[in-house]
Amino acid sequence: MEWTQELDSRHSGAVLRLIDLLDDGESFCWILAEYNNQPYRDTVIAELAAEYPQQAILSATASTDLLADLPKTAQHASVIHLIDTHNWFDNQNQQSLLHRLNQRREWLAQTINRGIVVWLSETNVNNFAHDAPDLWAWRKAVVDFRNHSEDQPSHPLYSLRIDENNSDYADKQQRLIDISEYLQGKTDYSLADGGLWQEQARILASVGDYEKAIIAIKQGILISQANHDKRATAICYGDLADILHQTGDFNEALRIRREEELPVYEALGDKRSKAMTMGKIADVLYERGEWDEALSIYREEELPVYEALGDKREKAVTMGKIADVLQARGELDEALRIRREEELPVYEALGDKRSKAVTMGKIADVLQARGEGDEALRIRREEELPVYEALGDKRDLLVCQTNLALLLQTIDPERYLSESRQLLSQALLSAEQMNIPEQQVIRDILNKYNHS
Repeated sequence: MEWTQELDSRHSGAVLRLIDLLDDGESFCWILAEYNNQPYRDTVIAELAAEYPQQAILSATASTDLLADLPKTAQHASVIHLIDTHNWFDNQNQQSLLHRLNQRREWLAQTINRGIVVWLSETNVNNFAHDAPDLWAWRKAVVDFRNHSEDQPSHPLYSLRIDENNSDYADKQQRLIDISEYLQGKTDYSLADGGLWQEQARILASVGDYEKAIIAIKQGILISQANHDKRATAICYGDLADILHQTGDFNEALRIRREEELPVYEALGDKRSKAMTMGKIADVLYERGEWDEALSIYREEELPVYEALGDKREKAVTMGKIADVLQARGELDEALRIRREEELPVYEALGDKRSKAVTMGKIADVLQARGEGDEALRIRREEELPVYEALGDKRDLLVCQTNLALLLQTIDPERYLSESRQLLSQALLSAEQMNIPEQQVIRDILNKYNHS
C-alpha cells in the first residue's frame, strides 16, 4: 500500500497487522475491524486498495441477500470489506441474518476463499460476541482502528515544537528545560509524551550531547512500541541511527536502517520515508569510501521520489550529497555548480540557516582546493562560524574551527599560528566532550602545530 498523511500514525501497527492477517486474501479468514469514525473507516479501506486492488466493499444493509452476495463477490474480489453492519444489532430482521451467518459459518469457510473484514462499531464488537458466539470464536483477530479525540494532548507544550536545526542555542536550552520539567515524575507516558522525548533527543543531538540524546530517544522507542505505533517506532529508531552515525558507530547505524526502519516503510508504502532511509544508508557507504554505490542510491532511489513528491528541500539535500561524492572524486566544477544553483537558492528561500551555512562551508572547501584562499577565509569567518555559534551546533562548529585553522596555515603559517592553535584547542575540547572519532584527528593536527 502507499502510506499517506490521511492515516493516523498510531494505526500503522494495525494496518501492518491487517495486511499480515489477510496475506494475499486468497484464503478464508474472518477479521473484525473496530472503528468509531465512519469517514476514517472509509479512508482506511481506500488506502488498502493499493495493497488489494481487487478488493470489494459490500454493504450488509444494502444487500437483499447477503448469503448469496458474499460468494458472488468473492468470485472477483481479493478481499471483502463488510460494512453497514449496525442493523444486525438494532433491527429484528437483520438480527436473524446474523444468526444465520453464525449457524452457517462452516459453509462460509468452505465457500468463500477470501479474507472478509467485518467493520463494527465499538459497541457492536461486544454485541457481536454475545449474539453470534460461534462466529465470534472463528475470528482471526479484532483489529483496532478507533480514533480518540481525547488522545489529542491539550497542554500547550505539545504544540510548541522548535526547529532544532535553526533555533538559537538559548531557545534550545529553554525548550529542553520546559520538556524536562513537564516529563519529570511521569511514569505513564502517552504517545504524545513519546514525541516530547523524541524532540528532546533531537535537540540534545543538535548541541552535541549525544549520551543524553541516546537515553531520550530510547525512551521514545519504548513509548512508541508500547502504543503499537510501528511508524513512530521506526522514526525513533532512525533518530537513534542518526546519533550513532554522528558518533562513528556506522555498523549499528546501518543495521538499524536495514532492519528496524526500511522493512516498516516498505510494508506501509511510505515512499518518502523509505527514500530518506535509503539515502542515509548511502551516507554510511559514502563514509566507507563506497562512492559508486552511494551515488547510485542518491540518483536512482532517492532523487526521483522527491522530484515526484515535489519535495524541494529533500531534493536539495540529496543534490548536496551527490555534490559530496563528485567533490571527493575531484569533479569540483560540477560540485560547485550544484552547491550554488541547486542547494543554496532552496535553503535561502526556506530560511534554513544551518543548511545554508553547511553548503557555504562546502563551497569554501572547493575554493580552498583551487587556491582561492581569501574568499574561502571570508566564508569560514562570516558565513559559517557565526551561524554555528548562534545555533549552539557544537559538531559543525568544531569542524568549522578545524577547517579554518587548516586554511589559515595555508595562507600564512607564521602569522596565523597562534590563532590556528586556539581554534584547534577549542575544537579538540568539544570533540573530547562529545567523545566523537574526530578528536584524534584534531589532536594530531594540534600536536603538529604545537611542535612547529
